[in-house]
Amino acid sequence: MPISLWGDEPVASRRDIMRTQCALFFLLGALTTGFGDERKSADKLARELAKQEAGPAIAEPLVSDRPGYSDGVTILGRGILQLETGINLTSLSEESFTEHNFTGGSPTLRLGVGRGVELRFGGDGFRTYSRHGAGTDPVEQSIGASDFSAGAKMRLTRERGVVPELTFIPLVSLPVGHQSFTSSGLDPTLKLAWSKSLREGLSASGNVNVSSLSEDGDRYLQQAFSFQVGRGFGRRWAGFGEIYTVSPVATGGSSGWTFDGGVSYSITRDSQFDVSVGQQVIPMARCWFIAAGYVVRRAVWLPRR
Repeated sequence: MPISLWGDEPVASRRDIMRTQCALFFLLGALTTGFGDERKSADKLARELAKQEAGPAIAEPLVSDRPGYSDGVTILGRGILQLETGINLTSLSEESFTEHNFTGGSPTLRLGVGRGVELRFGGDGFRTYSRHGAGTDPVEQSIGASDFSAGAKMRLTRERGVVPELTFIPLVSLPVGHQSFTSSGLDPTLKLAWSKSLREGLSASGNVNVSSLSEDGDRYLQQAFSFQVGRGFGRRWAGFGEIYTVSPVATGGSSGWTFDGGVSYSITRDSQFDVSVGQQVIPMARCWFIAAGYVVRRAVWLPRR
């Protein structure tokens, strides 16, 4: 004989209980569906907020003015903010002494303002200098901030046929650094940057610079010329080799020649890491340097449609 799960309750009472259970199951299903929709909406909202915090996507590839001595010809699009920073260690040795220079930060802040123009602010950042004689203790040591410069980069021509791409970079160095590292004067510089595409992904570029510099209360004219060859390797790697000369290196000094090279790696579409090494040719001395840097960019506002 089958056993009734409802006991001896009346039929009407059993129907009421079944209706109540069905209503509860329906309500539970509706609530579960609602919570799922709310969760999906919350996830979508979080993705939208993250996208807004990251800024609008930047279509053009990341191109920086580091590593290397030469400034490139690429000008940031309107509303793009790019920070280029790094460290540099230089060592110079002669028979009677050794000098060490360290720069930390080396920031260059670039902002595209449109119509082929960008604004630029930068400097060496934090610096240390030490000079050692025959002993181990430094006979001279300085620590402090460098001077900073403000300027712009403006497009003159685009590459077309045999004509290279040209940009003009005027800037002025402001005497805001530590007394050991400041020139104590407003020092203007004019740069002409050029670039020309070659075969098989190679490119040639360089700078022609003229500066009016202050040193110990005097002012002198300095000229600099650079030549660089670069090439990309795959989607993320790029390398370069460079030679440049500065004349004079200091007041009453002679010309100096430097050879350097390095690689850069695109971490993401909007960030890059680089490392480079170089050798400066100085009579009766050995001078080398090593540098590493990081570049990141962000779109701070949308261009006009």
